[in-house]
Amino acid sequence: MRTAVVQINSGPDRDLNIESAGRQVLAAVEDGAEFVVLPEKWSLLVTGDAVAEGAEDADGEAMTAARGWARGHGIHLLAGSFTEKSADGGLPANTSILVSPDGSDVASYRKIHMFDVDVGGVEYR
Repeated sequence: MRTAVVQINSGPDRDLNIESAGRQVLAAVEDGAEFVVLPEKWSLLVTGDAVAEGAEDADGEAMTAARGWARGHGIHLLAGSFTEKSADGGLPANTSILVSPDGSDVASYRKIHMFDVDVGGVEYR
């Protein structure tokens, strides 16, 4: 099985990030990849309070696009991670979902807390 790991420079523009990821997935498929891995926070990379504000449902824009790419290209796709809204209104999760070639979810992992740190004057809690 040929695999591809996609790297993009995500930022605060979700639409641009999704468009960029889609181009990279297509390039990987055209190069023969049957399994494509997107990076962490591929659809939206923000800091501070914007993390929770940018959270979306598992059926939001990011995963809708990822499922469409997997189904459209007939590949397995690991949708790196995106910030998922909590079902109970709690902290959002850093969610990674594996999508099958038919566009269905195979597995998911929801990381809710990594660490507390201050980096370059930015606080992550």
